[in-house]
Amino acid sequence: MRIERLVLGTVQFGMDYVFKKVSPAEVYKILHYAHDIGIDTLDTAYAYGNYDILSSFMNETGKRFEIISKIKTSWELWPTLEYFPKLKACLTHGFDEELLEGVVLDGMSIYETNEIRDCDILQVPMIDEFIPLLDEHYHLRSIFGRGRKLKSNTVGECLEKAFNTKAGKIVVGVDSLEHLRKIVKEVRSLEAKSDSNYPSKTVFNSITV
Repeated sequence: MRIERLVLGTVQFGMDYVFKKVSPAEVYKILHYAHDIGIDTLDTAYAYGNYDILSSFMNETGKRFEIISKIKTSWELWPTLEYFPKLKACLTHGFDEELLEGVVLDGMSIYETNEIRDCDILQVPMIDEFIPLLDEHYHLRSIFGRGRKLKSNTVGECLEKAFNTKAGKIVVGVDSLEHLRKIVKEVRSLEAKSDSNYPSKTVFNSITV
């Protein structure tokens, strides 16, 4: 299922980023919907300032998510673990070999191919230089180019290109429940399109008999 490859980006749950900061009420609606349709992982960072609302949602509703966070300094790790004791992964927020090795983190969020190192997770932007290198260890972000790619591509086209890569996860950020619904609709359309490209069992049997 393609939905299971989605990771919900949460930067706008704590700060203005491309769009305005999302209201707490809307954040709760988004998280309820994401959980109910099968998105099981959230991408965050200490710098986003949204740890409180994410942990509050999970504690109040009992709806749990895997958490992947990012830190810029070693001291940011401790409050991260206080909020999320069962943290799935912690990455450097930017290229930082010293932090990666010194604190023994799980990977890095990087911007250039020359920053690639041997890690469990590498979060990278969707740019041409990374595409041939992608495998299950990579998490692909910025698939809409902070809105720039939507000037010449549809949401569906951007998603299709991302899902056609070998990246293990696709990170998408949203600014409203309606925004997430639109993305999910496009992803399900891609799933249906993919399924239609395979012959049915009846057709397959008739071909092989």
